[in-house]
Amino acid sequence: MKPSENFEFYPSVEEVLKHIDERIALSACPPDQVIWNNDQLCKELNVSKRTVATWRSKGKIIFSKIDGLIFYTKKDVLAFLEEHKVKSNKRKSRIA
Repeated sequence: MKPSENFEFYPSVEEVLKHIDERIALSACPPDQVIWNNDQLCKELNVSKRTVATWRSKGKIIFSKIDGLIFYTKKDVLAFLEEHKVKSNKRKSRIA
């Protein structure tokens, strides 16, 4: 295989730059202006769609539903995570 044939396996420079620009734009937006769909939230939190659906059905996470599509604001997700934060209960280790 010639080196020039490998290019089809790699994203174009424009695609990579677009992805970087999107990530920078998301990080620069205030949390109340960042909106995730269900798939994006699952990816961000590394959880399954079923887990997120359970959170919704139990009223644990705030969401918007428009024509069957579900959306979350980063602000609401951060509030959800803060509400479920577990404080560390570190104990001094005992040396035997």
